[in-house]
Amino acid sequence: MNAALERLARTLVRMEDAISASGGPWLRARAPTLADVAMMPAIVRMADLGLETMWKDKPLIARWFDAIRAHPAF
Repeated sequence: MNAALERLARTLVRMEDAISASGGPWLRARAPTLADVAMMPAIVRMADLGLETMWKDKPLIARWFDAIRAHPAF
């Protein structure tokens, strides 16, 4: 479990970096891409499990998550 949580934490750092580099709010562009669609189930599941605290110090991920939930396809 600890190893899995560490991998997820590293993924969150990569996500934050990608959002920052793209200018956000999405991972690679001004509109959602397949990268965002691919990450959405994992992040939603983390939130379902009460793991949102893992990105409490990553405001770009919080904004990304809000944008995902607000998207009509969600």
